[in-house]
Amino acid sequence: MSRTRYVAAGIIYYVTQVIPGQRHSQGKQLYQRLLQKARGDKELVARLIEHERRRNPGADRLRLMQDVLYYWEHDAR
Repeated sequence: MSRTRYVAAGIIYYVTQVIPGQRHSQGKQLYQRLLQKARGDKELVARLIEHERRRNPGADRLRLMQDVLYYWEHDAR
């Protein structure tokens, strides 16, 4: 294999394997932060995420959780 093919294979691996894994990990961490803020109330977290989904229907779950956390932390000030 030429050097270019190795680089291309590395990029493909990174985009298809590493990035989704990082997003999954970020999603779990965000959910845990939200759950902690909601004092373990999973239904509250689900309602907040659904509220954000109505505000931004095209967003993925990670973005929705980021938005919930952002508004929660900034509205509390």
